[in-house]
Amino acid sequence: MDEKPQTSNILSKLNPWLQFTIYTITIIGLGWGVVKFFIPIGETDLSLWIEEEVPIELPSEVNDMPLKLMYNNNLIRQATFVKIKVINTGSKSIGSNHQMEQITLKTIDSSRIVLVAQPNSEPSNIEVHVDPGSPEGSLILYVGLLNPRDVINLSLMIINPHYPKHPEIAAETRIPNLYKPTVTHETVTDRVSASFRWPLLIICWIITTILLVKPVMKSNPTNTLWKKTMLILQIFTLSLILSFAIGSALAEGLSRLVLVAIK
Repeated sequence: MDEKPQTSNILSKLNPWLQFTIYTITIIGLGWGVVKFFIPIGETDLSLWIEEEVPIELPSEVNDMPLKLMYNNNLIRQATFVKIKVINTGSKSIGSNHQMEQITLKTIDSSRIVLVAQPNSEPSNIEVHVDPGSPEGSLILYVGLLNPRDVINLSLMIINPHYPKHPEIAAETRIPNLYKPTVTHETVTDRVSASFRWPLLIICWIITTILLVKPVMKSNPTNTLWKKTMLILQIFTLSLILSFAIGSALAEGLSRLVLVAIK
């Protein structure tokens, strides 16, 4: 009788608990690598969250009426009220009590930025100064110590923007490793969740497809090529739906865990 060939898989000869430990460490290591690669937030990170935009303009029907939009005694076509939260979304403090950092907001189309009210902060003891000599299309802030999760609230008016519904705003700083902070309409949680969503969707789709295709192909070995093809297409569709639901849920949960971990 022929002897069965011995397996060459080294892991199969190890103690089951040791195998489990090796697999667990490998999965955790790969997972942590994926997290570090896709997470959009670094140790030094500043987010400018556009919380609200309110376009202000008069309809063309009132052009012949004595009703005009004016700023500083000059006629204007339109304006947009904008509320922005400047948030330290990193894990390190920015600035210090002895050295203020410069943050500059700019409109891409060079439309004028007007400060509607003095900035306020959360907590209220953050030192914030506005440069009164800021260029017309910019607003220069000088900020003291900004700890992780500290917030500066800005209320602005953009005069004659090219896109009144969503004025294009950019930001620059002189903070090391943070030349261009993120300006976004997304919350911090949504920003992190979006970065994980597609990688997790692809991973979940591959795994669910393999898990569904393998038993179907084994249980129906006599199926014709056409039937097998149709079955695979149906499984692909089902796995896509499942992976979208599972991947989205995982992305949301993972983003919250990451935000808690970097606080």
